[in-house]
Order: sequence, then C-alpha cells, then structure tokens
Amino acid sequence: MLQNEHTQPDRLKYGWGQRVCGFQTKVPASQWTLIDVTLIVVFILLGAGLISFSLLFIFGSGVVAFTVFRYIFSIWLIAIPLLWLKKRYGIRKCDLGIREGHLRIWTSFVIFVISLATYFISSRFLLGHPHPEHVIRLANDYIYIVLMPISLSTFPDIVLAPIGEEIVCRGLIYGYLRSSMPYMGALIFQAVIFSFLHFMFMYPHSIYHSISYFVAGLVLGISYEATGSLYLPMVCHGAMNWIGIVLLSNWK
Repeated sequence: MLQNEHTQPDRLKYGWGQRVCGFQTKVPASQWTLIDVTLIVVFILLGAGLISFSLLFIFGSGVVAFTVFRYIFSIWLIAIPLLWLKKRYGIRKCDLGIREGHLRIWTSFVIFVISLATYFISSRFLLGHPHPEHVIRLANDYIYIVLMPISLSTFPDIVLAPIGEEIVCRGLIYGYLRSSMPYMGALIFQAVIFSFLHFMFMYPHSIYHSISYFVAGLVLGISYEATGSLYLPMVCHGAMNWIGIVLLSNWK
C-alpha cells in the first residue's frame, strides 16, 4: 500500500513529535548540517562587516548610515538562510518553520501574553525601575509609541530584525540543534547563542542585558516548540523589541 503524506508518522514530518510543556512538538526535522549553520552565520557576519564599512565610506558615521545599515542587514539576515538552503537542498520556507502553526488562536494568544510578561518581568528585575521623568514623557508620547512599528526609525527593529533573527536563531540554529541533541539541551544552547549574538552587536555590553536576552531566547524557543511555526516567535520577538525600545532602553 502506498503511503501518502497524511499517513507518514510525525517523526518523519516534524522530527521529534514528543510532548514538551504539555504540547505535541511540531518542529520540522533538520535537513542541514553543522557546516551549513556555521557557513551561513559566518557569511552573515562577513556581510554585516562589509555593509557597515561600505555605508561608513558613503555616508560617514551618523544616523543615516546607522538607519540604512539596519534595513539592509535585516533583509540580508532574512535572505541568506533561505537562499542558501533552497540552493543546496531545495528546502522551502515551510521546512524552516515559516508556515502555519498547529495551535488554536486562543492558545497562541495565551503563549504570546505569557512570553511578553516573562520578558518584561525578567527585564524589570534585572535592569531596575524606569526613571520617573521617562515614564511621564512616554505617557505624553502615546501616539508615537503606537505608530512605532511603522515608523521609519524603528520599523527594522520591530518588524524586519525579528523576522531575520527568528529565521536564523530558531529556524536554522535551533532546527539543527533540535535534531542533534535532547530538547532541553537544544533549547538552552540556542538561547545562549541568541544572547551571545546580541552581546556582540548591542551596546552597552552588560551581563544583565545578556541574561535578559537569554530569557527571551528561552521563551521564543518554547513558543516555536509549541507551535511548530516561526510566526508566533516572530510576533513575540517584535513585541519584545517594541517593549525594549519604549521602556527598557532608558531604565537605570
């Protein structure tokens, strides 16, 4: 009897298929290797350096160069893994986790709220309380806060960067680790990598910021594990960046 796609076991379609945190895992099975992951990450970092030096040469050091860099690098971050894996293995974006999730909308919403609450509480505990004058200024700038996701200056941070980082950190890196080691080890390892990458690119360097990013990496990894889709982690990541820009960046 021929076996079609619907009769294949979850292990072949999704990799593990075990229950984690009460959910049936649906993370796609990795078809790429450690060499692929390493080369893609190195290529991304080299591209970041090339883009940065090119923009500094054209625009000099300033706001324009930094803004253009964030746009170009975010697109670079999205394109390189997709093009590499498609060219080498014929992998579609759905095989990298860019597909419809397996949870109901309300369950996804609960995970979204818990993710943001966990990130907010951990960040507040680690970074302290906001300055009172900053809170007052934010209360008066609520229109700007609402429009941040479509603002020219913050669009790459809230929309583009989360898409690219989730493709690389959860889709590519965690996808490989998930097929190479137990769930908990893969979850912690990808969160460490996520924190380290932000430590390299974010200023000021701080152990407190690194711990905050580590917690965010854990939360985003669990949301991907639960849904089998990168869409929810992308939305959660964007909302976390939104919170970070609005509240956490100027906390004492």
